[in-house]
Amino acid sequence: MLYNFFHDVQGRITHGVDKQVIAQYDVILHRYQEDAGRQDPKAFETFRANLSYIAFKLSIEAQINKIIADRIIYEVEKSAREEKAAKELAASEAARLEAETNKTKKKK
Repeated sequence: MLYNFFHDVQGRITHGVDKQVIAQYDVILHRYQEDAGRQDPKAFETFRANLSYIAFKLSIEAQINKIIADRIIYEVEKSAREEKAAKELAASEAARLEAETNKTKKKK
């Protein structure tokens, strides 16, 4: 069940990124073919620079997404710890009050 969830999420993410990168690549390739057809001596250099730009941009996006994901996970874990601590405090306080009530009843 958990595997299927993560597999589905990964599939959705990679499909979106694939489409985006392929579209960018197609534009760059089309421009390269036009430049090469016009005998532009810098056609391949421009093609390579544009591909490098895509890789650079994807790398930065990945790093930013990692930082954001780490922060979200931290906040969720912090919230869960605080909720657990509050429940434990409430339970211990209830146990203390019950013990005091029992002591009072025994004294009477």
